[in-house]
Amino acid sequence: MEIRQLVAFEKVAELCSFSQAAKALGYSQSAITIQIGQLEKEFNTRLFDRFGRHVSITPAGRQMLRHAKSILDQVDNMKSDFGRQDTHEHNLHIGTLNSLCRFPIERMMNILFQKNPDYHVKITCDSPSRLIEMMERNEIDIIYILDSEMADVRWKKIVNKKEPVVFVCAADSPLDQVGGGD
Repeated sequence: MEIRQLVAFEKVAELCSFSQAAKALGYSQSAITIQIGQLEKEFNTRLFDRFGRHVSITPAGRQMLRHAKSILDQVDNMKSDFGRQDTHEHNLHIGTLNSLCRFPIERMMNILFQKNPDYHVKITCDSPSRLIEMMERNEIDIIYILDSEMADVRWKKIVNKKEPVVFVCAADSPLDQVGGGD
């Protein structure tokens, strides 16, 4: 049994949906299904009744949910206790667009790591709407995004920089006439 399995189990029980739990946790639905299946196999019991898209918790699932909540509360308490100590380690969860996941975010990470080598960074690449939803739920710390005005009193814009854009076409393309290229 792993903590992530209990987290997945608790979320499925809360939302009564594998797909909604997957979305909330940032996993694929198949990953959630596998985690629940592993718990069911380990404890040799069915935790949910599944009828198409409808999911309901079984009596054994309700019993396990009480234990899972207790365990996860203890894990949270332990994280809080150790989080109060000055460990000089920091976690940072950055959300960005799929198209920016490679080079622009790598440049930013290099700068961050040079100045703060003790940071542990998680990067989530997704659509702007999904990243904003994650920010609203405090699941990510920073969004690196293009072409979206972020006017919300809950958030502070920390960098607003124009990025150069280059369009490339074949030398003999009629599009070459549009931009008056080099």
